[in-house]
Amino acid sequence: MRHNTKTVDDAMLAFDWLERHDIAIVRPTDFQPVKFGGRMFGQFEALENKLTTAGVDQVLSDQATLTPVAKPTPVVETLASFFSAMKVSKTDTEVLFQVRIKRGKRTGQQLLDLTGRRHYGPSDVPGTMPLIGGESEGWEEFDFLMYKSGKQTPDSKVEGTRTSRELTRDLEVQILINATFPEFADQRPNGDSWQDENGNWCFASFDRCDDVRDVRVLRSVSVWYDRSWFGGRK
Repeated sequence: MRHNTKTVDDAMLAFDWLERHDIAIVRPTDFQPVKFGGRMFGQFEALENKLTTAGVDQVLSDQATLTPVAKPTPVVETLASFFSAMKVSKTDTEVLFQVRIKRGKRTGQQLLDLTGRRHYGPSDVPGTMPLIGGESEGWEEFDFLMYKSGKQTPDSKVEGTRTSRELTRDLEVQILINATFPEFADQRPNGDSWQDENGNWCFASFDRCDDVRDVRVLRSVSVWYDRSWFGGRK
């Protein structure tokens, strides 16, 4: 440590105090670690990299006030600040929503977190989701249809069920509808399939198992049950 009257214990206590008060200490260029027999004391190397002579003196002597480093307050984006949806009509096989959305650079995982559902699957798969995203200062307004296919549907045929209804995929909106209406998937399990950049099939499935609402986002080839619902914008 330092060649003066301060002890190693004093310095350790000072460092702990600095840590508790979120005070950043920058090592000065002229700071010299203690050496013994030509080598540095190994057990103090990490501490020596974080302390300054001036910083320790100020804390121990209480002769100066150190200013804590200000930590930025994270901005928490609420769902209502950029999305709203209202049910317009429904049948046994279709539910039509009127949607308003302000696009943003949100990741697949951020969107899934807004649903509050238990998430199953590898952490990298949400990043492969085909989202429209982008920055927009204005609101988009359009209709979004959730529909029941009524038959078993392999991943490769999901898009065909959408185009046959003259719909366009908007997975971001489908996720946000599940966030706005968490009960929707209780009776209408829904999702979508897509391929990642390597051609692997992936899917997101919103469902309810017993009392747990979940979303499964996996990299896997699958066939959707005949009770499954899909979605698309008009």
